[in-house]
Amino acid sequence: MTGPMVHGKFSATEDAVGILDELHIESAVLMGCSYGGATAIHLALTHPERVAGLVLIGSGVHGYDDGEPLPSVFVEMEEAWNAGDHQRVLDLEEKAFVIGLQRDRDQLDSRFLAICHEMNRTKLRWEDVLLRNS
Repeated sequence: MTGPMVHGKFSATEDAVGILDELHIESAVLMGCSYGGATAIHLALTHPERVAGLVLIGSGVHGYDDGEPLPSVFVEMEEAWNAGDHQRVLDLEEKAFVIGLQRDRDQLDSRFLAICHEMNRTKLRWEDVLLRNS
């Protein structure tokens, strides 16, 4: 798949549909974790004919609001993101999603933490690129 980057509003769901179209896949079993799972659910709801099944791990749904205030760590993440403080976003996401809010960093293998850190750093770089080009 090649071509110029398209400028405009980003939609993970429509990007996924575009990939299916480009690969001539009529219907697929989609697998996703976290935001990827939410995207798979959204694709199943908006394009049910394209989804043969779902494999979901820790997934919510786009736009869901249970009326409860967000835990402070998520508010801090959003503030750090809006301030362009990617290192702070990385640290907060690591604490919330990898280490856990009730554990200390020294309770986990440092090699595991290093792998997770690099994976998340790569993800944040791509999110930044996508947002700057939308």
